[in-house]
Amino acid sequence: MHSVLTTVTRCGTSRILYGAIGLSCRKSLSIPVTRRAICSISCCTRALPKADQHRRIPCTKRTLSAFSEYNTVKVLGSRKDEDAEQTDLDTETTVIFIPKLPDTSDSKECDSPGLADMTALSKFINVDEFPPAKYSDLQTSLAKAGSSTFLYGGVISPRRLLAVGLGVTSDAMTAHTVRSSTAAAVAALRKAEVQSAVFIAPWDPSTNGNNRENPAAWIAHAVPLSDYIFDRHLSKAKMPKRLHHAAVAVRADDCWDHMSSNLAFDGCIAEGTLLARDLANERGDDMNPAHLERIATALATEYGFKHTVLQEDDLKRLNMNMMVAVGQAGREKARLVVIEVNAAADPEPDAKTVVVVGKGITYDSGGLNLKPTGFIEEMHMDMGGAAAVLGAVESMGKILKASGNQKNANGDRPLGGFSRAVFIVALAENAIDALAYKPHAILHSHKGLSVQVGNTDAEGRLVLADALSWAQTEYTNVCAVVDVATLTGACVVALGEYAAGAFTNADDSMCETSDLRAALVAAGRTYGERLHPLPIYDGHRDELDDVQADVNSTGASRYGGACTAAAFLEKFINDGTPWCHVDIAGPAMTSKDQGHVPKGGTGFGSATIANFVSKGLGIC
Repeated sequence: MHSVLTTVTRCGTSRILYGAIGLSCRKSLSIPVTRRAICSISCCTRALPKADQHRRIPCTKRTLSAFSEYNTVKVLGSRKDEDAEQTDLDTETTVIFIPKLPDTSDSKECDSPGLADMTALSKFINVDEFPPAKYSDLQTSLAKAGSSTFLYGGVISPRRLLAVGLGVTSDAMTAHTVRSSTAAAVAALRKAEVQSAVFIAPWDPSTNGNNRENPAAWIAHAVPLSDYIFDRHLSKAKMPKRLHHAAVAVRADDCWDHMSSNLAFDGCIAEGTLLARDLANERGDDMNPAHLERIATALATEYGFKHTVLQEDDLKRLNMNMMVAVGQAGREKARLVVIEVNAAADPEPDAKTVVVVGKGITYDSGGLNLKPTGFIEEMHMDMGGAAAVLGAVESMGKILKASGNQKNANGDRPLGGFSRAVFIVALAENAIDALAYKPHAILHSHKGLSVQVGNTDAEGRLVLADALSWAQTEYTNVCAVVDVATLTGACVVALGEYAAGAFTNADDSMCETSDLRAALVAAGRTYGERLHPLPIYDGHRDELDDVQADVNSTGASRYGGACTAAAFLEKFINDGTPWCHVDIAGPAMTSKDQGHVPKGGTGFGSATIANFVSKGLGIC
């Protein structure tokens, strides 16, 4: 087989590379791929230039045997391909990541195996015809993170490469840089109407195979998330171009089995985030409490999880009056959906339990304290906490299903040290009509505390407080309680759209002395979900004092609103119960695309919850 090489300048900096390009695989792994069926549309790929139209450079024969060193993991495909065992890598495009040249570069060929450098690129082209000097030129043109160029090949599949700049040197790669470059690659592929691609991981599994923090994992997680578009309401003419198939290729190694298991886990995590995005982006007229209840119970049924629904009459009987009040003006009344994932088929009553509660205000008008124009329009996403919890349920279901329910020698399914995980979504519409609850109303909560409503637009904390109180009464031996909510604009002011605030009852400092909070921070960090510790000081608690009720629902001023909201929720946590409140108001609904995170509902929190619950990370 012969390889030919020439370079031609196109559009300023693009380089067209012709050569024999090929890839074969030793093993392949099919992991759960996105449940979103890719639309069946005609994607005509850009016509490739003919090699005989350009000057050929003499070259020598080379073999393609080096590609037997690669294993592949499928990370994207349509539903009809979920069960396919196709391992053929004869795809149109291979994506390779190019690092930035070091400041003191002497244009030497890097000899670190598995990195996206000359060594990796030489697997696809004739290295004799592509010396370090030319590679350095390519690196220079791709020095900016996310910059890319297509390198076209001959008749051997894959016929072209997409070279993507990492923006950093090989030894400075981080999860953020790799995920961002992956998102740029997916965008370039879609713009070129490419249907399928293989991403070559810039990673050497001989050193990182037992580590979940590696570029292969970052790419596998980022590809399906980068391809996401909420397209449910688009006509066929407006339907965007999408990738149909994608796989990640990594060097084969003795640790492949362990590494492939980790990548399969990452695929399940991505599935949950995609579901959470769909739920959050759907408009409130459709995604009302009744519809979200149906979705939640369908999820539980699909994976064989026990589930319970408390309707409005049940809530009244249980004195969950704050939750009832928030939803009483809605077209669909408030309800609580509870999903249990048990390690044992018949768990003991005092089984170690982790409780996760999601705020599910399917539309927040602000109530009689009406939200103004410019703020009210996106309030269909105020159920981002519930979306994240249900996304975590989806991930847990897929993780357990993919591993045969992970039963151990005792027939139990380990849940990271927990015997039972309880997922709760508190659902309501904060609407306006004659039944709407009023500012300064005094409500009697499930815990027995009377609460004066400081502002009807601070409704999420009322719903959460009753749900948290009920859960701690319903279940014994609760060793961790987590709530996830798009709770306050104040948290967005503090942290922007880039991180969630994490509050705990373990201390009143910003130090990560809370084991629960530290575990959640670590769980989120693995998937690029930042949780930043924030404090609850005694001053925040004192602001909630009220002369006509046991507690006021809001602080005395507009300052420290995220902290006073957390202080309010803390009053409904039993003494001695580890608790962490995660305010995701910023990252759950973003105003612009941020790499693999799209504008709109992001599904933030789903990955953190699923990773935390499945791994435990030292809790209980």
